[in-house]
Amino acid sequence: MSSIQQLLLGAGSASKKTYLDDVFSTYLYTGNASDKTITNGIDLAGEGGLTWIKRRNSTSDHALVDTVRGASQYLSSNSTAANVATGANNNFNSFTSTGFTLKDDNGNDYFNKNNTPYSSWSFRKTSGFFDVKTFTWNGSSGGYTTLAVNHDLKSVPGMVIIKSTNGQSNWRVYHRDLGTGDNKMLALNTGDAAHGFNTGSNNNHFVSVTDTAVTFKSLTNTISYVMYVFAGGESTAATARSVDF
Repeated sequence: MSSIQQLLLGAGSASKKTYLDDVFSTYLYTGNASDKTITNGIDLAGEGGLTWIKRRNSTSDHALVDTVRGASQYLSSNSTAANVATGANNNFNSFTSTGFTLKDDNGNDYFNKNNTPYSSWSFRKTSGFFDVKTFTWNGSSGGYTTLAVNHDLKSVPGMVIIKSTNGQSNWRVYHRDLGTGDNKMLALNTGDAAHGFNTGSNNNHFVSVTDTAVTFKSLTNTISYVMYVFAGGESTAATARSVDF
């Protein structure tokens, strides 16, 4: 493995260093409507992470399955719907130390239809690369509240995506090039321009994004969320030494 593939530099031998191939995979496969093992070299079972799957030859939902919510449910990035649990369409089976497995679901195959091509993208939880968190927003309909959610990225995020898991809502996205505040939020599942959740000076939005937490402002009742945190933000430390490719 060449040094250009190295993602994170650290002390110790080369065998202890983290490489891009250890934390991210683009994997194409063809479904067979039977038990199937996908070996992409990503330790999702031990380290945790996210797998994103999309059928390639026809219209279908994008499906996101992560280790924090569990293999038995997924969210669709093109939909406002809540979690889709294991059932008629969900035949994702389990996360493994080298990828994930799919199962035969008696013909109702969403991720594993016979002779059907799929793309999959897997992101492993790793400091300086990616993290997954869940949280509950215990707000009220009487006023706006703020909430800080800690993450383990140990660096400033470049992109943050959140989605309610127990109710309908847009996928809310922060990106470093837009920043935080009113009318800076993107919706992953729509073609809308950057916006706040509603009009006025107290729009739902990302308040701040730091190397330890993401802070939100919203008007909401008790709702559960999943948060996907991607590295790539700029460090504000005077001692920061890095390059941006």
